[in-house]
Amino acid sequence: MTLHVKESGTWREVDQPFANVGGTWKTVREVHVKHGGSWRLAHTTPYTEYNLGSYVLEQNIGVGESGTYTVPTGQGIAYIQIYVEGQAGGGGGGVYTPTYYPCVNGSVPVGSHYPGGPTTTTKTALGGYGGLGGTITCIHRVYDGDYVSWSGYGASGANGEGGSKYELSVREGNYAYTSYTSGSHTAGSGENGFMVQCNVRNSSGTSKSQLWAGGGRGAAGANINNSATCVGPGIHNFSQGEARGFTISATNGAYAASGQASNEVVAGSGAISVVQGDGALARGAGGNGNANGSASQNIGQVKIKLYTPDKY
Repeated sequence: MTLHVKESGTWREVDQPFANVGGTWKTVREVHVKHGGSWRLAHTTPYTEYNLGSYVLEQNIGVGESGTYTVPTGQGIAYIQIYVEGQAGGGGGGVYTPTYYPCVNGSVPVGSHYPGGPTTTTKTALGGYGGLGGTITCIHRVYDGDYVSWSGYGASGANGEGGSKYELSVREGNYAYTSYTSGSHTAGSGENGFMVQCNVRNSSGTSKSQLWAGGGRGAAGANINNSATCVGPGIHNFSQGEARGFTISATNGAYAASGQASNEVVAGSGAISVVQGDGALARGAGGNGNANGSASQNIGQVKIKLYTPDKY
């Protein structure tokens, strides 16, 4: 419902009414009128008529940590802006081999030098990068005594740790004495980031809106596959017998999904707007070859701004 006043015979819409209280003009957040014996809400001053300040809270949150922020009383605060971000995910582990003889056309080729024998090579791949944490930005109507609560909730294996590297066991050498590992193998995955559970509550503790930001997903490790072996010309011009070779391929791990799909939002009637997205906290990098994936930044966040009235 909109509020109108008649000025010089013309009705005008009023966005922000003021009232004089004890000689001081104050912004009026709500106007009620008595209709048929009952009081009815006639006007609510929108948040756009208030002044959005800088952050009054920028809280880094670890897994298992919790806290609260109470809306200041007696200052006419009618709205707050809340930003919630989950922890990012950990990076996947890398894969690698020691030096080995590669198979070419089913055999181990001789190197261009003589009498050096077959040419060696190595194989590496990069683990995936962890997913960014989910974010929620909410403009919410509040009253004196309302407060915001939060906690860092980590389900089993959810703290953004990096995945372990994997070495494919192959060796250069005589085919009769060279041990090796066949088949496809994947390095360790990174852990998911933890969720930041944030609620707007009234003075009695009852939740008015649930704003839970999901943790970024942990990334998959790189994959390496020893699909075939072969035998070819000997080492040092056949003086040490025939050489064992391998056909090896490797694939980088994929970037993991953000935590946005894991956000859990229950917007109450006081939620004016809710926008979800991806965060900015550092995610875990993938391990490069002979390296574990790195952990993500070990925090989630809650940030709060206040909308203050023009006059109070």
